[in-house]
Amino acid sequence: MRAHLDSLVTSLLLLHIPALAASAQPLAYVTNTNSGTVSVIDTAANTVAHTIPLPSGRFPQGIAITADNRFAYVTALGQSDTGTVVVIDLAQALSGASDAVVTTIPVGKGPDRIAIGPDGAAYVMNALWDTVSIIDTRANAVTTTVRVGFGPSAIAFTADGLYAFITIPSVGSVEVLNLQNHKPIPTVLGVGSGAHDIATSPDDVHAYVANADSANVSVLNTRRRTVTGAIAIPGGASPQDIALSPDGASAYVTCVGPSPSTAGTVAVLSLKQNLLTTTVPVGDGPEGIAVTPDGTFAYAVNSLSDSVSVIDLAADAVATTIPVGVNPLSVAIARAAPPTAQTCVGDCDQNGRVTVDELLLGIDIALGNAQLDACPELDPGGNGVVTLSELLTAVNNALNGCASAQQR
Repeated sequence: MRAHLDSLVTSLLLLHIPALAASAQPLAYVTNTNSGTVSVIDTAANTVAHTIPLPSGRFPQGIAITADNRFAYVTALGQSDTGTVVVIDLAQALSGASDAVVTTIPVGKGPDRIAIGPDGAAYVMNALWDTVSIIDTRANAVTTTVRVGFGPSAIAFTADGLYAFITIPSVGSVEVLNLQNHKPIPTVLGVGSGAHDIATSPDDVHAYVANADSANVSVLNTRRRTVTGAIAIPGGASPQDIALSPDGASAYVTCVGPSPSTAGTVAVLSLKQNLLTTTVPVGDGPEGIAVTPDGTFAYAVNSLSDSVSVIDLAADAVATTIPVGVNPLSVAIARAAPPTAQTCVGDCDQNGRVTVDELLLGIDIALGNAQLDACPELDPGGNGVVTLSELLTAVNNALNGCASAQQR
């Protein structure tokens, strides 16, 4: 297949199609629990560009964005802690359409964090039902419910798609889920008290657990499934959420307290040395945190200050603070804006032309050598893969131009 596609691309070189360097800036999505909304932050301008309302009576908690940047999956509480996941069409939402909510999916009680797994499914932590709901994001339905320990909080995956690690704060442990059959394996890892959040390293070797009641971060070996150490957070601060730099060299941990009890910091950890290097003061009650794909900024959600602190990771200092809704809780960063209905297949930069570089990127994605989120426009079918048919459509658009550009 590669030789056939490469020959098509080589023929296009004769057309001297100019390559484009620029790509869209990432967007940060922040759940505002008491406002019942999601704030969309333009990370280029560091301003709220859009506010997405949830259905009435739904209070958002966690948020995850699909790999193609098309949909947001938001856990939400309702009356009597009934739980749902609200599915939002991001292109519709950002255009101001009133019908951006695709559907709501019933899950367990007290849904908290949510994450998109390597298989494209959405994994929901149901804290009050001691379960994990697994949602098929194509059918938008729960296909499996897994019983886990008391009050699951967070989940992280190995990049090879084989295992997931789930934090259980009530007993300070991490459970391991086999992603091939969605069954827990016998190994239960004892970590610190109040195991709140977890992140896996890009090299698939380690996982890091923020322990809210132990003032430390546990270090796990994901291959041996053992606890290898802990990184202390001096001063008695309570770790909340954790995010890693893209190169896996650093971790950023939101912390609360100890005095005053709501004071917020972000602890910066060296994962090569397994020690704290500095702390960055942020707003009150920090919770969620996410790092931009290029590793230059972290966005820390201040739940009691109704704001997001933008941290310059080169300077380890807050660059700006962005007001959002009431009681913000979680943040997810998408690599780019969602593709619109008028997107030309293969036009990764959305400028109305398909270039040779974009076609080569499409080949790499189809062969598994690059991630789909580098160019979701190559997957108009939204099935998570780039097919030969889609590549040929992109080649045709390179030769004949994008219909959407011609219409303009």
